[in-house]
Amino acid sequence: MDYRKLYSEIMILPVWDTHNHLDGSKYLCAQSFWDIVHYFWFVRELEGVGYPWVAEAMEMPKKERAEAFAKAFDIGRNTYWNQSLRQMLKDLWDVEITDSKSILEADERIAETGQRRGWAREVCERFSINTITVNRISDNGLQDMEDIVCIMGGCRLPGARQLQEIQKSSDQLTIIKQEAVKIKSHLVDLFNKGFHVLRVQPPTGVDIPELQKSGNKIEDIDEYLKHYLFRILDENKAHLQIFLGMEAPAEDYEPRTKAHRHYAVNDTRRIADIHDIFDMYSQCTFEIINAAQLSNLDIVQAARIYPNVVPGGLWWFNFRASTYKETMQYRLEALPATRCTLPASDARCIEWCYCKTHLVKRLLADFLWDRLERGWLDHELAIYVAREWLYDAAARFYRGLK
Repeated sequence: MDYRKLYSEIMILPVWDTHNHLDGSKYLCAQSFWDIVHYFWFVRELEGVGYPWVAEAMEMPKKERAEAFAKAFDIGRNTYWNQSLRQMLKDLWDVEITDSKSILEADERIAETGQRRGWAREVCERFSINTITVNRISDNGLQDMEDIVCIMGGCRLPGARQLQEIQKSSDQLTIIKQEAVKIKSHLVDLFNKGFHVLRVQPPTGVDIPELQKSGNKIEDIDEYLKHYLFRILDENKAHLQIFLGMEAPAEDYEPRTKAHRHYAVNDTRRIADIHDIFDMYSQCTFEIINAAQLSNLDIVQAARIYPNVVPGGLWWFNFRASTYKETMQYRLEALPATRCTLPASDARCIEWCYCKTHLVKRLLADFLWDRLERGWLDHELAIYVAREWLYDAAARFYRGLK
């Protein structure tokens, strides 16, 4: 048995991508080189070494922009994102980025595949991406892939502005009850259509505020409606995607730079503080997609305690080789493989779904090979774990949705 055999077997295992933004993108497939490399999560590496902010770069003449990119791309060649992007460009378009000329050549090839009917499916088939979870079938090309698309539901509660308007009312309670009726009606409609997986955010605690006709605080109104939502979800045994670990800067702050300023928050109480929610709404399953490194172990510990907690994909700043391998070890040693999902690409185009899936599979092969070499796993068990994490566990949690 050697590493290449294990690697090859893992690379052809099916994948269930549990989170992406393919339904919200203008184009399912990249239409240009810049659609790929200006992906906000990657381009910040280049901006850190002198590449212009994206809006400024797009105003530059194409050749000058390509030269600026080539320089920054070469400086950052040590990062895993940089290396993964190079691998994807080689795999999908047989191009190596060395200078501005190779960039312009890549741009032409990507423009051609962007218009090719069936390209998105071809990209998925190359890496066994069997299912993609989205919120809707958009008109950007996803409608040609309905057999591999899994649609999940969502339920938006009143946002900050709407909550402010409710608070201004002299009869808050009537408006809040009207909002509750809307929530219930929406959820009943989803359940009747067969949806049981939803993307929501949990209440902050188990105490349900007792609301008055007026004078209620915004946070109490929000908390009340969240609990109302979760009671219905619990009654219907819903599977919930919960996203944790990211925060946005204050809305009233005027930034001096054009940096994308969302950031990860390593709040060591974040998971512990919602243990009671896991218990209170025990008929729901909570799949946690996490952006904060220090919460990775806490999520596994919660899953040891509560059978309805599911460690899910790694998100934003947590999507790194170091945190993936660390998290794989936490999960392998503590939880049956059937209890965890893994791929969550967060991709804005199908090519980034390919790129990020490739990185996850490679890291998984490296991790399992190390465990196999040290005698903790045999080959059959390693493949079993990989299959569960990449596809089978998600297929059960998202039962009936595809």
